[in-house]
Amino acid sequence: MIFFIQKGLISIPQDETGKYLKTPFDSAYRATLRWLSEFGGYKRGKRNNIVPRADQVAKRHYFLREFFKNRQLPAEDRLREVYTDESYIHEHYSRHEDSLWDPNDEQDVQVGKGKHKGRRYCFVHAIMGDNPRVGDAEKVTDKAGPVPGALWMFCPQQKGGHHGDYHKVFNGDNYITWFRERLLPTLASPSLIIMDNAKYHLAYGEALEYLTSKTVPIDPSMSAIELKAIVRTYIEKNILIEVERLAREKGHRILFTPPYHSDFQPIELV
Repeated sequence: MIFFIQKGLISIPQDETGKYLKTPFDSAYRATLRWLSEFGGYKRGKRNNIVPRADQVAKRHYFLREFFKNRQLPAEDRLREVYTDESYIHEHYSRHEDSLWDPNDEQDVQVGKGKHKGRRYCFVHAIMGDNPRVGDAEKVTDKAGPVPGALWMFCPQQKGGHHGDYHKVFNGDNYITWFRERLLPTLASPSLIIMDNAKYHLAYGEALEYLTSKTVPIDPSMSAIELKAIVRTYIEKNILIEVERLAREKGHRILFTPPYHSDFQPIELV
C-alpha cells in the first residue's frame, strides 16, 4: 500500500500532524489486500504477512515439474520449447522508462494517457529454442530464434477495427485462427508450446456444439448460475481447450505458465 501511495495511485487524507486518518487508511488497507488476492495470487498469512496462495504454488510446481521432465528426456524424445505472446507498439514510440520485462506492465493501472502516440499496432509472435533432435543445426528452422512465418500484426484503429485495449482485440476467435493457420504449420518439429493464461488462450472452440450432442442431466428449475456451473464443470472434465486439441493433432503439447510468473517466459524480454 505504501508503494501505491508513493506512486500516486492511492491517496489517503492526513491530519495536521501528518498521520493518516484511520477510516480511509483502513479502507485503503482492505482494498490493497483484496487487490493482492485477486490480481497477485497472495493472501494474508497467520502473522498478518502476505503469503502466496496454495493453488498458485501448486500451479508453479506443476509447471516446473513438467518443464524439466521434458528437458531431461533423451534428445530424440525431447519436445522443442516454443514460447508465444502478444503485445503492441505505438506509431510514435519512445522507450523512456518502460519496463524491460513487458511493455504492458503499466497497462492495468492507468494513470493517464500519453499524448501524440499515434496508432497502436498489435502483434502476436512466437520464439523457439534450438531443435533438440538435431545436433549442429544448419537450417534456420532448427536454430533458436523467432518462429519463421509466425508473426501476425494489425492496427485496431483502422476503419472497422477495435479501438480498445489490445487484450480486447486478441479474442479467442482470432487467436485460435492465428494458432491454427500461422503458428502450427510453421513448427518443423514436435514442440512444447508454452504460453500464459490470457483468456483468449483458453477458448474451448467447439465446446457448445459438443455439449448439445451430449445428454447432460439438467433440472428445468435450475437457475442460470447453477446451469453455468454444470456447463463449466462438464467442459473442464470432458473437453480439451482448443489450442490443446489443435496442438495434439499435430504432435505438439501445450504447457501453461503459472499465473503471475512472467519470468518463466523468455519471450517477455524480446
